[in-house]
Amino acid sequence: MGSGEVAHGHAGEAGTSIMMYLYPELVDTSKGIDEVPKQKDLFPEIIKYSRYSTKTESGVIGYSTTATSQKGEVLVQRSVDRIVHFLYDTWDIPHS
Repeated sequence: MGSGEVAHGHAGEAGTSIMMYLYPELVDTSKGIDEVPKQKDLFPEIIKYSRYSTKTESGVIGYSTTATSQKGEVLVQRSVDRIVHFLYDTWDIPHS
């Protein structure tokens, strides 16, 4: 799953997949765009703020056309499982 380094880009594959899973009625797949950033980010782990127009023409970073509801379901479930695991381990919440 995932389109490489831009899978989690703005309005890309991951986010669009999650929306397709949670709120399919809000997703118009006919408007899907695949666009990679204008410049490669050498430090993607550092949050930086700049105008999206410096990064992309459309506002999309990634491949929204490769998104699916099934990918969204997997991403949501993995995220929920990870949060629950964090709560059990960090807050000593007993498993039910």
